[in-house]
Amino acid sequence: MHRLTTDLISQACRVFLPLAYPGGEAAIPARKRPLLDLPPGQAILAYLPTDPAVRECCQIVSAKTGGVRSLLIRLGCAHYPHLKLKAQLVHHDQGDLWLFSVDTHDAFSATSFLPPPGHPDGARWAELQTANASVKGRIEAAWEQAGLMTFNGLLRRDLDQAGPSS
Repeated sequence: MHRLTTDLISQACRVFLPLAYPGGEAAIPARKRPLLDLPPGQAILAYLPTDPAVRECCQIVSAKTGGVRSLLIRLGCAHYPHLKLKAQLVHHDQGDLWLFSVDTHDAFSATSFLPPPGHPDGARWAELQTANASVKGRIEAAWEQAGLMTFNGLLRRDLDQAGPSS
């Protein structure tokens, strides 16, 4: 299985944080900055128990069959504190790999992504979701440029390998 390492997490954070906090490193919350320079070459899941500051930002999601399904890292952004970096283990026919995505964590409720029509917060909530989608798109495109696999990158790779349909 492809290991999720401190190198990969730091690389993903070095892309995510400047795009999420465009005011420069000083705009990045101090408790998130250690993620920019994690010690290299370690399995992140083994490293987390040794660093309480980093562990505080992270949530491990277990797979139903045991092991880890994903790692969520609460990084936020300049306008919304609940954005998360998500590294998800995907079992693929070419081998297991970690996909990176931004979880905007901005659904209106557990049952509806959008607010109901006429809700007093509806327009502001839609603006927030649009802003979050924009940040998500920029971060995920930058991850692909940096060589990190995203869902869209995996989909494109699979389509390219399948070739044209006839």
